[in-house]
Amino acid sequence: MPLAVTCPACGADGTAAANKAMRGSTPPPAPVWPCREPDAFVELDFARTFPHAFWVSSVCYDGEAPDGFRFKMYATRREPEMFIELLLLRERANAFKRKVFHKRAPLDRFAATGEVLEQIERDKNVIFERYDLSQIRTLDDFRAVAIELGWETAHGE
Repeated sequence: MPLAVTCPACGADGTAAANKAMRGSTPPPAPVWPCREPDAFVELDFARTFPHAFWVSSVCYDGEAPDGFRFKMYATRREPEMFIELLLLRERANAFKRKVFHKRAPLDRFAATGEVLEQIERDKNVIFERYDLSQIRTLDDFRAVAIELGWETAHGE
C-alpha cells in the first residue's frame, strides 16, 4: 500500500494486513479491525443520560484533510451520578468522523472544558460555536432544538 491503512474507529494500523491481502490472488476479504465502529458516538436515553452542551468548530485544513475538517465536541450528562462525558470528534468534509478523545469527569469540573477548547482554537486556528443543551430533558425537546438548529438527524436522515 502506498499509504497507511487505519481502522476508522480506533486508528489501529491495518497496513500489513492490507498488503498481505493485496499480494493474494483472490479478492481481499473485508478488513477485520480490532474494534468496530460504534453505531453512534453519543447515546442519549433521556432517563439517566442527557445532552449537556455541543460545540462545532469552523472549518480548517491540514495535510491529512486538504478538503477541510472541523471539530465537534459533545458533552453528555449522567444523572444521578452527575458526571460529564466529553467526546471530541474530527469530522472531514466527506462526513467521516474520527474520535480524538473521550473523557469522563465530575460535573463540577465541567468548566475545564473551556480551557481545552481554547487550546484547540489556538493550536488549530479555529473558532468554536457553543450550543447549551443543558435544559433538555426529553427526546421531543431535543428534536425541537435539533430542527431549530437545522441538524440533519432531526429529520431522520
